[in-house]
Amino acid sequence: MRRRLRVLFCTTVLLPACGDAEPGSRPASGPAVASTAGHALLPADLSGHWFVNRDGERLTLTLPVRQGVRTPAGTSLVESAGGTSQPIRGLEADALGVVQFHVPEPSGTAWYRTRVANGVLMGRVARTAGSPPRWPADFQGRVTGWRQETFDADSVPRVWDVALPGGRRAVLRIDRPAPDARAFIGTLKPYALQGQLAESPAEEVDVQAWDGQNLTFVRRAATPLETYQGTASGRTIAGLSQVDGGGAAMPWNGTRAEVLTHGFGARTAPEVAGWQAATRERLALLLMGGNPRPVSAQVSELGSRDPIADDGDQNPDRDDDQADWPQNYKLTELSFETRIPSVLDGDQVVRHAHGYVAVPAGPPPPGGYPVALALNGHGGSAYDTFGPGWMYWYGDSFARRGFLVISVDVGHRPLADRASIYQDALDGDDPGSGNGTHPAVASPGLSSDWEEDGERAWDAMRALDYALGRADVNRQDVTAVGLSMGGEITDWVAALDTRIGTAVAAGDPSDLAVMSLHGNHPCWMWQRGDAREYYDPGDLHALVASRTLVRETGKQDTIYSDATPPFRIAKEVVWRAAPAFQAMGGRLVHFMHFDAHDFQVGQFCLAEGAADGVTVPTVGAPDPANPWSTDWSGDGTTTPLLPSIFAAVPGGG
Repeated sequence: MRRRLRVLFCTTVLLPACGDAEPGSRPASGPAVASTAGHALLPADLSGHWFVNRDGERLTLTLPVRQGVRTPAGTSLVESAGGTSQPIRGLEADALGVVQFHVPEPSGTAWYRTRVANGVLMGRVARTAGSPPRWPADFQGRVTGWRQETFDADSVPRVWDVALPGGRRAVLRIDRPAPDARAFIGTLKPYALQGQLAESPAEEVDVQAWDGQNLTFVRRAATPLETYQGTASGRTIAGLSQVDGGGAAMPWNGTRAEVLTHGFGARTAPEVAGWQAATRERLALLLMGGNPRPVSAQVSELGSRDPIADDGDQNPDRDDDQADWPQNYKLTELSFETRIPSVLDGDQVVRHAHGYVAVPAGPPPPGGYPVALALNGHGGSAYDTFGPGWMYWYGDSFARRGFLVISVDVGHRPLADRASIYQDALDGDDPGSGNGTHPAVASPGLSSDWEEDGERAWDAMRALDYALGRADVNRQDVTAVGLSMGGEITDWVAALDTRIGTAVAAGDPSDLAVMSLHGNHPCWMWQRGDAREYYDPGDLHALVASRTLVRETGKQDTIYSDATPPFRIAKEVVWRAAPAFQAMGGRLVHFMHFDAHDFQVGQFCLAEGAADGVTVPTVGAPDPANPWSTDWSGDGTTTPLLPSIFAAVPGGG
């Protein structure tokens, strides 16, 4: 029997103040512009220097403040054009909060239609030689960007992707050890040589001087020592390096990366809370059209069935002692249909998703069933998370323990929506179980203003809406769990949705610089701009601070690193996120188990015998007595912390 549930939501749009600059300059067929006399009253954080990626072309937009009044004047500099600036014209914000302007360039006029949020920008661009373009047909180009004045308000944190002498590449991070510290700390993560992956451990560097512009640091982990001096300007840094003992000074340079970063130094709780709120808003715009509330949502129940048979074909890596927990639950297949307001024109886009819910057979406990959101990885589906002997078995494990488990398909777009990044998974991940391809969130006639990870996280959050809308659940006991790509989306959902009280992310990405050259599946990449310019997984972890994050790493897992040992980068990422938890409270658990790219509970493993429970690194940070040593990240010794992950999960016993 098919039953349809209908849930309606109101849409709330927060708009910046808007006005009119140059009447008649807007693109043809665009929405009307609310006008006032005189200069445009534009969003307060619009004036300044914007570093923009326009379909791979780099530009600097300068929107100045003159005599304390925001003006429509400004310039646009194409970085590859030899320093020639062009005027910005027709700057205005309409009733939807959409910022529009155009720039006459030698090859034709570039017309922009964008949204801004807390110092980041996302939108569309059209190129014409004559009359204003038509919306939306001519706006096929895409732009992202960030405002220097927002992210340079303090001298730290700073991150650059740097090119060092000898063809080496590394990620350089600068911070201060404590909020009131006058000195600075730094790390350097080498990851490439001559364009090929060549990963070395992250090392602390001796930051001798940094004033927001001039930098001097020493690589004391290098033999012989290397001293670097450089000057930062805009989104770049450049200077000379000198090897201890002589030799010619060699040039080095870099570009800004991870501009949204939390950093790795200590922060106060108000500082972290402010960063979290602003960063969620920024990521929501860059990834998922501002993370709008759906205009409406329909959930259809397509039929119920018994659990997937536990026929003895057990996964040898499954370690939750499933024989002690019968499958006392029912599975119901679900179809989701939501209507999403477009970020740039107000039109509505329909989004479909598919999944399953497992409901315990017995009555709910006082307060309701605890809730688990189970997310599959590559080649899997929502259905697979309930397979007792399959790779993504954790949905079944939570359901056996009395959780109401909601699972939604995590997958990939059709080829036409992502061919510029990757060209496999033509039929989806598990089409036989309902997880085929997922058409992008896009207005008719346009490519998407969303990234794939944004769509995946949004689907998961809408599934969570359904689960938490039920009368038989405990809305305070909510866990998200996933492996591999499912762990990646667990990171995103927990970072963006504070209804998640506990996140268990297994085999999730560790270091995007390494991943970019490691041969990992590129579906984490952005089609609009460079993901590495904005964040790293450690920043997603820091967004969970004040709640609980269990990050699982297999000591033998080489999915994200070929280093010896491969778990180094996971330890480095967790170390960078730890200060946020120290400030905000919550719990950060780095579960390092003996296995490879598998989900583990920590109770019992068929392949290895008795497990030690949830084991965490004995050494989880650099040694203060020997700060230039990198031995700590390669130390694989662990200490038992909990009998299983269920001891860290509300409702898990």
